[in-house]
Amino acid sequence: MEPKDAIYTRRSVRSYVMEPLDEATLDRIDGWIKDAKRLTDDPFEYD
Repeated sequence: MEPKDAIYTRRSVRSYVMEPLDEATLDRIDGWIKDAKRLTDDPFEYD
């Protein structure tokens, strides 16, 4: 398949796991968010 053909026939495929994340994974994500370099001074929130 040519790249331009793939663009026009693109499909979104998502496969979700319905299990909650463990505490260690949530802590790693939280740490990544807190350590991320801010590109603006705009306030933000996350849950």
